[in-house]
Amino acid sequence: MTNSNTNQTTNSMSTFVIIEQYMSIYGPFVLTTLGIIGNILSILIFLSPRYRRQSSHFYLLSLALSDLCFLIINLIEDTFRNHNQLYHSRINILDRSSTLICIFVQYARNTTRLLSSWIIVSFTIERLLVVFYPLQRAIICRRKIARWVVMLLFLTCFLININVPFHYGIIKVSVTEEDEETICDILPQYRPIYMRFAIGSMIAVYLVPMCIISIVNMLICCKLWSKSLLTEKDEMKESSQRKIQLQRPRSRFYLSDFISCLRSSSSSSSTDLRNLEQFRKPRKSSLKQHPSSRLLLLTEPTTSQ
Repeated sequence: MTNSNTNQTTNSMSTFVIIEQYMSIYGPFVLTTLGIIGNILSILIFLSPRYRRQSSHFYLLSLALSDLCFLIINLIEDTFRNHNQLYHSRINILDRSSTLICIFVQYARNTTRLLSSWIIVSFTIERLLVVFYPLQRAIICRRKIARWVVMLLFLTCFLININVPFHYGIIKVSVTEEDEETICDILPQYRPIYMRFAIGSMIAVYLVPMCIISIVNMLICCKLWSKSLLTEKDEMKESSQRKIQLQRPRSRFYLSDFISCLRSSSSSSSTDLRNLEQFRKPRKSSLKQHPSSRLLLLTEPTTSQ
């Protein structure tokens, strides 16, 4: 019984290890490829002439480029390395490259990782300014300002990761006595020092941007909530005024309609009389001026007699 139990546990552990290995390779591979495809499509969309004049789309274009570089490097470094360790497929291009390529790739990875976080922060701050100062939107949301912001962020991230060329390199790893492999990783003599840089980079990449983004989004939500409350109050006032107007007695409306009808009828009758007088006056004058009309005027009393 004990042997069978141990066999079952070993079989279950082996299946669990196999599943974990498959997930560690193919899970990140699928997610990374989907991210690469999505960022390529975003870049093609934001490069169209329709979105070239807007600052928000420039931020999104820069974010898509930064994320694309980071995902490609992550695919080459982690996914290919894990696949090589399990299946010995020899697709770990970065580990078998030169020291310069290793340093360049690690520099680009750390820079784009930090840059992506702070591009999101700058884009969120721009939205905050637009919400609080909507009349100044044409000044705030200029593409020129967005370019300067992205350039300053890139230079800052580049300078923050200046330690990468000194800490990374190609390291020889002996798998067996006959076979030796190389890996692009931190140099052994700098690992105790690099832990401090790693903690600082984690704070700069994840903790501080997340705090700023959460605070800014809370301020945006509060501002929009206050505006919605003001609009609701105005709508309530308008609806109450309409209800008061509808609740007035109808007799007032009838009296007013009756009075307006009388006024309109009196005005129409007066205008008709004026038109008749104006029509008669020129006719009489014309009769008096004509010679034959005088005879008719003279003969009218005789005939009447």
